Amino acid sequence: MKVIKKIAPLTLLCALAFSSCEDDTATPIGQNVTFKSLGLDGRIVHELDLVENKLWASTDAGLFVKDLGTNADWTARGLSQKNVKTFIALEDNLFLASATDVNQEEFLIFKSTDGGQSWLELQSNWGGATPEPLNDFAWDAATNTLYACGAGVVATSEDYGETWTPSTGEWQSMASGLAFVSLNPKNGDVWSGGQNAIEGFMLHRQDKTSGEWQSWTNLLPSPSVGKSIAFSESDPQTILVGGEDGIIKTTNNGSSWNRVKEDHTARFYFGLTFDQQVEERVYAASWDKNFQDPQPLILLISNNSGNSWKEYRHAPAQLFGGVWSMIQKSDGNKTRLYLGLYKGGVYEAVIEEMAATE
Repeated sequence: MKVIKKIAPLTLLCALAFSSCEDDTATPIGQNVTFKSLGLDGRIVHELDLVENKLWASTDAGLFVKDLGTNADWTARGLSQKNVKTFIALEDNLFLASATDVNQEEFLIFKSTDGGQSWLELQSNWGGATPEPLNDFAWDAATNTLYACGAGVVATSEDYGETWTPSTGEWQSMASGLAFVSLNPKNGDVWSGGQNAIEGFMLHRQDKTSGEWQSWTNLLPSPSVGKSIAFSESDPQTILVGGEDGIIKTTNNGSSWNRVKEDHTARFYFGLTFDQQVEERVYAASWDKNFQDPQPLILLISNNSGNSWKEYRHAPAQLFGGVWSMIQKSDGNKTRLYLGLYKGGVYEAVIEEMAATE
């Protein structure tokens, strides 16, 4: 594996003249944000996952892992000839990964029983008679139920991915695709979002108690697509969903929605998460739809559950800074965000508090 040069940290202070989406006058302190490259330069990073203290990257050139407790570089962990879209760690070193060939014509699921040291293709009925893309996994450890989403289906498996049963939607749906499936850790509801066949925003929720599904369309104006979801650490009914050209919010588990971030360009909010330590703080990161040219890495921070935002930029001239995945890790009084970029590898953003001044 080639040696990746690290870019020296660039400290960005809230008090300096960065562009701001809105004034956040309710917050008496600011944040000190430091960006640093962690390598995998040039790779398309579809997804980042934390397994204990190891960061896994699903990329267009296979799987990579980095031990965050050391200064070691990334280690390739197989599937190097595959475009790995999503990855999940289940139990007892049992991992699954969904991938395509480099031409994105074959749709495959791989299984590892040794913690990612080796991989075998998993024989399953995913897609029904014909395989279809598997875009995201979610795992309910309490019931040993595996969830996954495809073109227009959310399906479940009780045998670690070998046998799948559609829960909502159908195999081989005429839709652009569901981008995420996620469980609300506070109440167990299942959420999935993406885009329908006519480029409309699509969102589904399964009630944990009743098992019934509810669906919404066009919560963001077309064309749009759901790309990410974030659940409040304190209130199970407060949820943010990121999509193309904006972020929406509910405080009543979907009974009503409010648009809290609006964009009029093709900006996709792939990264969205509530801070695990600071109540009402939210982080958002996005990609401006441009497959050819560099773009800045832009991180948004809200201190009032998404009602207003401040923007932080890291903009080296040749950086492909569009974010396709974001995950957080608490580290004492710091929050570390790991950002998977389109053609830009992996970056770390460290958020620390700045003391208030009179």
